[in-house]
Amino acid sequence: MITRIKDKALSQAITYAINRKIEKFGSVAFLRIDTVEKRIEMSLELLGENEPIQVSIQRYRFQESDGRFFLSAEGIETSRKWIDIAAREYLLSQRVEIPARYAGLIRRFL
Repeated sequence: MITRIKDKALSQAITYAINRKIEKFGSVAFLRIDTVEKRIEMSLELLGENEPIQVSIQRYRFQESDGRFFLSAEGIETSRKWIDIAAREYLLSQRVEIPARYAGLIRRFL
């Protein structure tokens, strides 16, 4: 029960952070985090796409640096081959900053 509550709260924080990052070309339609398995499943609605893009992030991690929180991933798979390639090339080396207002929430659950 506690894990589900934690996962739901973190899902909302991550959805907000990703939406801010991709707002020019789409939005998160669905996101679920599994803190036990360290996985994130999401569906993205991207401009110009007829169907949502499914994304599976394996082995995510949160990092704290200078009081700021970041999300990074060690593995990404999507429902589009070209996005798989782009994600591996560009996203795996990136960190997504989690907004400061969610930092306390993340700190409590880590």
